[in-house]
Amino acid sequence: MPWTERQERLEAAWAKYAEQMRITFMQQAAALNEQRLLRRKLLLEQAQQRFDALAASWQAAHACTTSATSCTTYNNVRYIGLQCSGVVSVPTVTCSCGAAFTPDAIAAGCFPSTPTEYDTLYDLEVHNAYAWLGLRAGLSASG
Repeated sequence: MPWTERQERLEAAWAKYAEQMRITFMQQAAALNEQRLLRRKLLLEQAQQRFDALAASWQAAHACTTSATSCTTYNNVRYIGLQCSGVVSVPTVTCSCGAAFTPDAIAAGCFPSTPTEYDTLYDLEVHNAYAWLGLRAGLSASG
């Protein structure tokens, strides 16, 4: 069969099935996007739960002679993981006796962008991925 005839058949097949393929693609893309959003939500919730669990364990273990009323404030920080990024709220628990506790980022499975007053947390899996890729020299522009 000559090339031009094959090309004409191919173009005819595309013309015949293109609309149905487009509809199927859009349906699949919507379903995949829903799954991606759900996975992102679950991963951010897991990161949040790690911080909340550390704060709750401190509250349970805090020995205080006062009435042990506490106040929890939250600092919203950017969380960057391998599969998603978003905002998590890092709790600070303050007891009426004056003691305060903010969960350690590394204990929660994250690495802070700066040693103090960080605004971004990287999941430790991000650092593991950089090590696995062999990017030990750093990511600066100067190399």
